[in-house]
Amino acid sequence: MPPPEQRWTGSSRDGLDIPIGLDSTGAVHRLQLGRGVIHHGLLGGAPGSGKSNLLHVLIMQLALTYSPDEVELYLLDFREGVEFQDYVSLPHARVVALESEREFALSILERLKAEMTARGDRFRPAGVQLLADYVGVTGRPFPRILLIIDEFQVLFSEEDALARQASGILDSLTRLGRGFGIHVLLSSQTPTISGLYSRTLYEQMGLRMALRCTPMVSQAVLGDGNVAASQLSQVGRAIVNDGLGVSHQNREVQVALLPAAERRAALAAVRTLAHARSDPAAVTFTAVSYTHLRAHETVLDLVCRLLLEKNNTHKESAANTRTPVDS
Repeated sequence: MPPPEQRWTGSSRDGLDIPIGLDSTGAVHRLQLGRGVIHHGLLGGAPGSGKSNLLHVLIMQLALTYSPDEVELYLLDFREGVEFQDYVSLPHARVVALESEREFALSILERLKAEMTARGDRFRPAGVQLLADYVGVTGRPFPRILLIIDEFQVLFSEEDALARQASGILDSLTRLGRGFGIHVLLSSQTPTISGLYSRTLYEQMGLRMALRCTPMVSQAVLGDGNVAASQLSQVGRAIVNDGLGVSHQNREVQVALLPAAERRAALAAVRTLAHARSDPAAVTFTAVSYTHLRAHETVLDLVCRLLLEKNNTHKESAANTRTPVDS
C-alpha cells in the first residue's frame, strides 16, 4: 500500500498503474490498464488459490493511489456478497452489487454503455476522442471507470436473450470503451464453460492473470497451450501475462497478502482522505432490491433512478454545507 504522503496523488490521465506484489527478481510488479494494448483483463484461479485476495489488493491499491476524481469503480459479485461487502462505503464505488442477479448485471452493463455514449458526446465539442486528450485540453481530471465482475460466468449460465445481450454490450465496452477510459476485469474460478464469452471479447483481454488451477483453466485464461498456472503450487502465486497470453510473456508474481484487518484499516484511511468531500454513496444491489421496483419499472429504470437519487442527494448536501458569500 502507498505511504500516506503518496495517497491520492496518482493521475489516471494516461492509465492506471497498480502494484500487486513481487516478481521473481524481487522487484515490485505493477499492473497497467489503459496503456498500449492493455485495457481489459481476465483473472482465473481455483478456490483457495488467492484470487479473492488479488481482487482486494487491486481495489485497495487503486483506492489509496487515486482519488474518486481519477477512478470510479463498479463492483459486481455473483457469489454470496462476501467479496465486495466492505466496499459499499468506498468513495470511489459507484455501484456495488452483492449476491448479484443476472438482471442487475445486465442493467449495469446497459448503464455503462450509456455512459460510454455520454462520454463521446462530452469529448466531441472539445475536438478529442480519447480521455487522455480530453484531460489535456480541459486541464481537469476525468475519472476512468473500472468494472469488476467476480464469477462472471453466471452471467452466461443460460443460453438466453439476456446472455446474448450481455455478451454484445461487453463486446462493445471492451472494443470501444478503452478510448473513453472504461476498463473491464472479468474474474472466475471456472472460465471454461462452453459459450462463456465470444472470441472477440476474449481477444480484448490484453491482461491475463491466473493463479493455481488446472491445465484447462490455465489455457482458458492465459491462452491455448499456456499451462503455466497449473504448475503453480504456492497460494498467492500468479502467472501474469500482458502479451495476449503468449507464453514468453508470462511473469510469475507473488501477490501481496492483504488480511481482512489490514484491508479494513486501509479502508478507514481512504475514508479519512475523503472526510472533507461529499462523494455520492454507492448504489448497492442485493437480491432483495427487486422489492424497490415500481410498477412497470425495469431493472435498468431502477438503476438509473437510484443513481439519479444518489446524485441529487449529493448535490443537495453540498449546497446545504456551502458557506454563504458575504454581500
